[in-house]
Order: sequence, then C-alpha cells, then structure tokens
Amino acid sequence: GGEGGGGIVPCGTAAYWGLVVAPVPVVFGLVWYCGNQLADEHDLKVKCGYEFCDGDLQWTRRNVRMYPSVCITAGFAAGALGIAAGTILGPVLLEFGMLPIVGTSSSGFMVIFTASSTTFQFLVMGQLQVDYAMFFCFVGLFGGAIGNTGVNYLVKKYKKTWFVVAILTAVLGASTFLMGIAGYMRGKQTYDHGGNMGLRPLCPLVLNPNLLHHSGNPHMSAKPNGLAQTAKKSPLIHPSTHK
Repeated sequence: GGEGGGGIVPCGTAAYWGLVVAPVPVVFGLVWYCGNQLADEHDLKVKCGYEFCDGDLQWTRRNVRMYPSVCITAGFAAGALGIAAGTILGPVLLEFGMLPIVGTSSSGFMVIFTASSTTFQFLVMGQLQVDYAMFFCFVGLFGGAIGNTGVNYLVKKYKKTWFVVAILTAVLGASTFLMGIAGYMRGKQTYDHGGNMGLRPLCPLVLNPNLLHHSGNPHMSAKPNGLAQTAKKSPLIHPSTHK
C-alpha cells in the first residue's frame, strides 16, 4: 500500500491494517518478557550484594518501564520528522548511566540497523536508486571513519570523555535547527505552488473503472494515477500563470 506501489494487499482494506498491526502484539510481548527477565536479574544481583561498575545499566522496575516508553516516543518522533531514532536515544542512554563512548556506539548501531533495514526494504521493492545510495553510503563511511578517529584521539590524549557528549549535543542542536529551516522552506514552496498543506491520503489515488468505461477513452486504465498525485501535491502549472 501507500504511494510506493500496489503492495501485496490493497491499501485501506482490513487485510492491509491487519498486516500493519500484526507486529505490535509480538513486539509488546518480547518487550514484556525481556523487561521482566532484566528486572529479575537486577533484583537477584542486589540481593546477592553485587557491586555495579561505572557505566553498568541498572535495570530496575522503573527503568524497565521507562525505557520502552521513551523508545516508542522516539520512534514516533523519528518517523514524523525523518531523523534517526538512535540519535534521539543517545542522550537517553547517557541519562541511564551508560558511559559516553558505549552510549554513542550503541546509538550508532541502532542508526545502522534501522537505516540498513529500511534500505533493504526499498531495494526489494525496486524503489532504490543504487548509484545514488552507494554514493551516500561511501560518504557516510568516510565521514564516520574521520569522526571516530578524531574522537578516539581526543579521548586518549586528554583522558576525558566529555568530547563525546559535546559532539552529540552539537549534532542534535544542528539537526534541530536545520530541520526547522528545511521544513519552513518546503512548506513555503508547497504553499506558493498551491499544494496541499494538510495531511495527504494514506492510499494512492485509484481511478474508478466505471468512470473510465463511460468516458470512452481506450488508452486510460484503472491503475493508480501517479500524475494525479503529483498534480495534487504540487501542480505542474501554477494557478496564477494558467490562462
């Protein structure tokens, strides 16, 4: 479903929503089971007098309930704003007491995992421009190698880890600022071209086959009309210039 293609089931049907909602109980069940396991292990360590080291995550009952809630909120924010959820979870891991280097590595792995899975989905559906993706893949690898080398050098030289926290704060601040600018520019461009400023339909526009039959045009089909979608979002001809 959606604008990317027809999908395995028609968009908007009961089967479509069943596939969308199907992972939810599975994920909640795994979170519930793993959370209880971690909390029980923590309680057992406390009873045995286990001494926690700096940077050890203490999975108390409170933390077990709070972390999934924060992750769900971060997931909604990432999906709505188009940013990596792992970047949002970086400060959360620091708040839970994780060491800055370990927290940055963990959030980086989350970014790689989610980005790779999304890229694979687009690749399977045939919606990925491979040369375009490979270019930015090499740019990301090159930039990550430079950043990792530089941070490791600073940490080893000055024996401090606040560099990691400072860089993470700067990245989040710059992302927030640039995202606001990009959103304003896109909104203004859409408004100037008379585009839809509200919510777009979830499912693609499908022409009514009965109307096509009565129109008497044999060259038209009942397939999703991508041009109609494009014109709805951003008209090819501005209303003020059409005469």
